[in-house]
Amino acid sequence: MSGKSLKILFVGLALCLACYFNAARYRPGRDVAYAIEIITDSYVDPISQADLKQAAMQGMLESLDPHSSFVSEDSLGRFNAVFEQRFAGLGVQVEGPPIRPDITVITTLFNSPAFRAGLMPGDLIVQVDGIDVRSMDTSEVSKKISGAVGSEVLLGIDRAGERLNIQATREFVDVESVTGDRRRADGTWDFQLQSAPQIAYIHSDLFGERTAREIESALKSLDGKIDAVILDLRDNGGGLLQAAIEVCDLFLDEGRIVSTQGRQQASIESIDAQRGTVIPSSVPIAVLINSNSASASEVVAACLKDHQRAVIVGQRSYGKGSVQSIV
Repeated sequence: MSGKSLKILFVGLALCLACYFNAARYRPGRDVAYAIEIITDSYVDPISQADLKQAAMQGMLESLDPHSSFVSEDSLGRFNAVFEQRFAGLGVQVEGPPIRPDITVITTLFNSPAFRAGLMPGDLIVQVDGIDVRSMDTSEVSKKISGAVGSEVLLGIDRAGERLNIQATREFVDVESVTGDRRRADGTWDFQLQSAPQIAYIHSDLFGERTAREIESALKSLDGKIDAVILDLRDNGGGLLQAAIEVCDLFLDEGRIVSTQGRQQASIESIDAQRGTVIPSSVPIAVLINSNSASASEVVAACLKDHQRAVIVGQRSYGKGSVQSIV
């Protein structure tokens, strides 16, 4: 056999092997697609392939650990809005079945369209734009209340047996992740404890894109008039790792903040504090946590404790030591 023929043979074998391994790589995907096709054709009730695909994706992610999940294309915008701390809507939080029997207003964000329109905690939402929503779940009603900026929505309200119609215009609503001891008459927060004005009180319920800036602004507004800081992270389920790093960096002048480990080289990283702090290192800090303090909250609490920059007060935290990324 000539050298040229051998080269052609080797190239052919290489292509065959490449095709084999490539086919093996995608075989599980073909199996899932085949299963979806069989279910679509054979199940007793009609079912869409899109719903089955989403269920398959969710099942795969849920099998990994309790914290990994599939975010659908429809939900991605709302998911990102939580951490961006901005969304289009009325600025109202509602709860319904199974937590409450009716779609109930829990709170309205200060100066939001819902707040200005007169929605009140305890109001029952029975209609949205003339559509009865009493048989819908909370997510369905929330979608109907949300909408494009500048559009209007008409809510039918039951307030202690009285039927009201409230109209509001949707806007971009900025969500605070940091609150103080009490709200002043002008809507701003007072970050000094009423019973002990020399102590700053800062509560954060989320680590979002603006959390570190909000905490920094709160402490700077006190203009050095404090002897101690309470950082309340109770019921803070976490958020962005970068936000937790930025919060730690507000209080540390040097040293390791956090390290991450993973299978891929890109996930192995160590982050150190930068020079400069928002308050002097002589000002003591107490971090409050409970069993619902998780993820980024635990990063902040552990970091400040390890550097002897804060004492931890409260209950054992949730115990989540993993980091999720959107891929």
